[in-house]
Amino acid sequence: MSISKARMVMTAALVCVGATAGSAPGKLQIGADRLHGEWVSQCAPIGKNGRHGSVIRLTIGSKTIRATAQLYAKTSCDEPTLQGRYSGLVKGARQNGDRIELDYQVRNASFTLQREDVVGYYNRDAGCGLSGWQLGKPRSILGQRCGSVQIPAGGQMLYESAWLSGDELRMGAFPIDSSNRSPEARPQAPRPLVFRRVAATAP
Repeated sequence: MSISKARMVMTAALVCVGATAGSAPGKLQIGADRLHGEWVSQCAPIGKNGRHGSVIRLTIGSKTIRATAQLYAKTSCDEPTLQGRYSGLVKGARQNGDRIELDYQVRNASFTLQREDVVGYYNRDAGCGLSGWQLGKPRSILGQRCGSVQIPAGGQMLYESAWLSGDELRMGAFPIDSSNRSPEARPQAPRPLVFRRVAATAP
């Protein structure tokens, strides 16, 4: 992997919204507990000219919300390069019109590098402002700046919105954006990335 490609890995890990399309959100299923379960995106292109791939898995329960973003070297999603993990504690969930509102407190955020060339790049360029990266060793990125994205500190409250239609879920920010740090900044529209339910209840 070239340096330019490796550079894209760091930014893409935090902005892997992708262009996955699905049917428009329909009538919302009533009750915030309808969000509980495991949700997975399709393999979606990311990075410059869509040359990398990503799959994001969400796990939402009554007390926790978690995301695992797996990045791949190619759009075939078969050569893993980096895994990002992000979790928070749910402090409130309620129905509001066509969406479900979630308030959560950031608990953990980490990157695990899965290729030696990515490790080399992160150590040369102080990826996320850190040195000493190792292959396969998770590293906390709480409070760090990774590329153009500022990772929230542990304990930061974030205010999310979710749109649910059958077994399709769209989020307003989680786990991509963390600028929603006040109730006034809560997302008012869903992102295009679609998650599909793979388990009805969160483990």
